Amino acid sequence: VLQRAALERAGRELRLPRQGWYSQPAAPVEAQALRDGVATVLDDAAARQGLVSLDQVQAQAQLLLGVFIDAVAASDRGPECRAVGNWVERQRDAIVRRAERYLKTQLDRPFDSRGLSLALGVGERQLERLFRDVYGHGPCHWHQMARLNLARSALLHAGREGSVTEIATRCGFAHLGRFSVTYRTVFGECPRDTLRG
Repeated sequence: VLQRAALERAGRELRLPRQGWYSQPAAPVEAQALRDGVATVLDDAAARQGLVSLDQVQAQAQLLLGVFIDAVAASDRGPECRAVGNWVERQRDAIVRRAERYLKTQLDRPFDSRGLSLALGVGERQLERLFRDVYGHGPCHWHQMARLNLARSALLHAGREGSVTEIATRCGFAHLGRFSVTYRTVFGECPRDTLRG
């Protein structure tokens, strides 16, 4: 569905990862267009009273799909640009991808900067700089967000018989109060609300 819509809107398929996630920094104008499109849909949804028609829902879905395709297309300029990049950029991207793979194996434990550095054979400061170049934040934040997403997925699939404490502990969160506060900040609801939902 996404590629079909991309062909219609952008005139080509988008390059999408088979697994994991990876982002390229967007130009300010492109990032603003994505924010504006999402804000328009949210404002429209907030203004509605009573029942929403199927046509209105489909129009909102089309708008969101369009701004998403525009944002992805802006960071993936197409097949002719995919191999472009100097040796340094390709090396940076390869190191970041290796770091991501390593961190995904460590989601059940707290972030260990030294362990990551030793596993990759790259200095801690260099890893911090590389992640900031690619994501705008360091590997510790990346690891924390990946763990929170893992916990959210487990809470959503656990059902009513699940336990927030057990899931948080399994995802490597030792301090449950801090986990709850961080989770609420990121997802806008308490872990127990996700579990009940």
